[in-house]
Amino acid sequence: MKTLFAAVLAVLALGGCSISEESVNPSEIPTEGYEEPANYTFEYTHYSGHWWSGTFRVTVRNHVPVAFDVVRFYSDLGVDESELPDWITLEAMETLDGLVEMYDEAVEDVEWQAILEFDGDTGHPSSLYVEGASEFMVDEEQSYSVNWVSEYPFDYVAPADYTFSYAYNAFSPYAGTYRVTVRDHVAVSFEVLDPHLEGYVNAGAIALDTVLTIDDIVLLYLDASTEADEATITWDDVTGHPASVYVDTYRDAVDDEYGYMIVDVAVE
Repeated sequence: MKTLFAAVLAVLALGGCSISEESVNPSEIPTEGYEEPANYTFEYTHYSGHWWSGTFRVTVRNHVPVAFDVVRFYSDLGVDESELPDWITLEAMETLDGLVEMYDEAVEDVEWQAILEFDGDTGHPSSLYVEGASEFMVDEEQSYSVNWVSEYPFDYVAPADYTFSYAYNAFSPYAGTYRVTVRDHVAVSFEVLDPHLEGYVNAGAIALDTVLTIDDIVLLYLDASTEADEATITWDDVTGHPASVYVDTYRDAVDDEYGYMIVDVAVE
């Protein structure tokens, strides 16, 4: 079990009871008919064996997690977001397909029992509960609750390995131009192309975990498109990559707008 979601509601719905044989009949849930979108972001909560729980936001590209954020983490051992266990990694993150596969594996194994539910509106998995069938398997239950799913609305998917530049335009001391190298969808090195930014780099205010990839910029647009008064994205007709993103969070406010210009994308 590699996932990390806290599904308290699912546990309450089960009343803490063992799962009956009737409820785990795989023919009752058409998992074979489920098709996971290739590109999406989703948030799920994982409750594990009564001793830890966590909520995670995961970005999936081509059915593979490429980035994640810890929204909340709690452990009975006193560990929180400031001191995360080293096993909370990108490789440990789940996907929607991963939840379906976990259910399929559990119902085929006599040592495990499971309940999987789908959202009636979106068709995506909404909750999964797995527990050991034996009374000797204590605190082995795993509960997952999918909070939301945001499907990627474009055919475009950023390449895995590339170098590119972006100009960040905003009323911010960090506005300027950056050159970033990306490997496996993750920024691995960068340089600032504006001299006034070098001081922030030396002070640690601009670092590898603060620079953006193309995926990050597109996700900023997607988030803003549901909340901001104005959010636009343009595309390069020749390369097919995003060319710019512009966001005005509050049209009546002053100096809150920001934008990104993407140039010189070199796929490697």
